[in-house]
Amino acid sequence: MLQRQLKRWLDRTEQVRNNHKEKADGAKVKMEELRSVHRGLTEERSEKGKEMERRRVRIEQTEKKMADLKENIEMEIHAARDEYLKMDSHIKLYITEMEQSI
Repeated sequence: MLQRQLKRWLDRTEQVRNNHKEKADGAKVKMEELRSVHRGLTEERSEKGKEMERRRVRIEQTEKKMADLKENIEMEIHAARDEYLKMDSHIKLYITEMEQSI
């Protein structure tokens, strides 16, 4: 009778060990899957961060070019206006001289 009880307890112990081992193996597989997913998400996040940084730099460069172009256009407009005023002054002076000579 003691032999039977010992055998039952040993069988139960073995069954508990097997169940524990199966659960541990399942958890290990799940953990590897989660690590893989985490690695993929981290890599994707890193790539998106790099892409956003590239876009930010490109936008900043474009904004600087636009500001430079605006400044150049304003300078050209100012120079053209000054040239116009100078020419207008010369024409008025010429007209005045012509009126005085007549």
